[in-house]
Amino acid sequence: MLAHLRQIPAMPERVVVLGAGGFVGRSVVRRLAADGVGCLPLTRGEIDLLAQEAPRKLPTLLRPRDGVVVISAIVPARTPAMLAQNVRMVEVVGEALAAVPVGHVVSR
Repeated sequence: MLAHLRQIPAMPERVVVLGAGGFVGRSVVRRLAADGVGCLPLTRGEIDLLAQEAPRKLPTLLRPRDGVVVISAIVPARTPAMLAQNVRMVEVVGEALAAVPVGHVVSR
C-alpha cells in the first residue's frame, strides 16, 4: 500500500543517492547538481549496505526532509547469493527508512 506522509507536496531539502559510485548513480548526481539540488552522494566507500554496521549507520545519514534515490545493487546478479545480497541491501534501506521516514524515495 502506498501511503503519503505529507499532506502538502514539498521539494526535498537534499537528495541522498545510494549507489552514487556506479554509472547510473554518477549520472543522477550530475543531474541533481546541474539542477541546483542539494545532494549527498553515497558510494560503497561511504556506506557498504552489506556491512554489519550499515543498519545503524544509514539512519544517521538521513534527515526527514530528504529524498532518497536507491541505486545500490550488485549487477548483474548472476547467482542466488548475489540476488540475496541485493535483497539484504534493500532490507537495510527499509530498516533505515522505518527509523527515519523521508519525504521521497525512488528505487530502481
